[in-house]
Amino acid sequence: MPESDRRHQRRATAARARAEERESKSGAERNPAVVAVAAAAVVVAIAAGVWLAASRPQPSTPPSASGGGEPSIAIATLAAGAPQNVVQPTAPEILTPTPGAAGPTAVVVTNSPWQVLIARGAVRDMTSPSGVAVDPDGNVWVVDFEGNFIQKFSPGGQPLIRFGQKGNAPGQFAGPTNLSIDGQGNLYVADTNNQRIQKLSPTGQSLASWGMGGDGPGQFWLPSGVAVDDQGKIYVADRGNHRVQLLSPTGQPLAQWGTRGPAPGQFWAPSDVAVDAKGQVVVADSTNQRIQVLSPTGQPLAQWGWEGPDPGEFELPSSVAVDSSGNVYVSDTRNSRIQKLSADGRPLAAWGVVVGANTPRPSPEAGTFNSPGGITVDREGAIYVADTRNARIQKLKQ
Repeated sequence: MPESDRRHQRRATAARARAEERESKSGAERNPAVVAVAAAAVVVAIAAGVWLAASRPQPSTPPSASGGGEPSIAIATLAAGAPQNVVQPTAPEILTPTPGAAGPTAVVVTNSPWQVLIARGAVRDMTSPSGVAVDPDGNVWVVDFEGNFIQKFSPGGQPLIRFGQKGNAPGQFAGPTNLSIDGQGNLYVADTNNQRIQKLSPTGQSLASWGMGGDGPGQFWLPSGVAVDDQGKIYVADRGNHRVQLLSPTGQPLAQWGTRGPAPGQFWAPSDVAVDAKGQVVVADSTNQRIQVLSPTGQPLAQWGWEGPDPGEFELPSSVAVDSSGNVYVSDTRNSRIQKLSADGRPLAAWGVVVGANTPRPSPEAGTFNSPGGITVDREGAIYVADTRNARIQKLKQ
């Protein structure tokens, strides 16, 4: 083995050992007495980009069970494959920009190729955009983790509609982290603290809800990423269960891949998933500080990265997207940057400023990020990023 490979292997091993030490000190792994608080802290970490950022429990976090085993989930969710009732939620709200908001909805900075498509304050209450997706018509959809709602914007960033509120009924959310859109424009939302995936129509009508808290097939623990392929199959980053689940278009569990660990095909708190044109599954293996690629049947094909600030290295990779050429885009959250990798994992580009001991906090200018979350790529190859702590959406036309 070349010395460079041995050095990289040592760094990866050391990074994972440090992560394991942090988690062992927390004492929260599958401990029903503390998992109700830990669940909220982990989801805050996904959306805000700080691992074990703060122990600020959410009231909607499922309560723990008495005794051992999995926590009991006392929420109104449905098991995968159960009959679904179509529920019409409250009529979507028509949105307009907030008067006096700082700057227009779209801001272009001349010294950056990035455009602030949706600026902080452009729409009221959008404080923690954690996921972003683009529909077949080019409209931009944003999920807000703390606000518990979804917003639709025009391709130019103008607000159109909003729906959702905090709760566990169909069409309501508890800490939603990310979303995906199918070819018909239907939305699939990782409703993280409700331990389920929801399917909604483009008008916000609740179509289906799959999952409940647990570790069985079709059950979830902190689902934080979701993708839909051309056949309508659904892929879920089941973060707390350290696995990826595959569901049929009707929500039936088809397969599950992974256990907790650092080996190929294992995961440690995977936070997002994407599917390329070949049907290969790309996973943000967050606490392992790497990206993994699986075959359509779940066999490990490749793994890229380890902990660090250099090109091809990561600090909490939280979201992934794939373009039509197979290039992979990563929200490198704690490095406050976006990375682009080739289909075989070579670093191609990076945008943003890595914050270290001798660098300032990220600035609010376009092209800089503060704990970026969800990322997606549209049909023309434009990149969209939920710049979470800057409370905005950025776009780059390549």
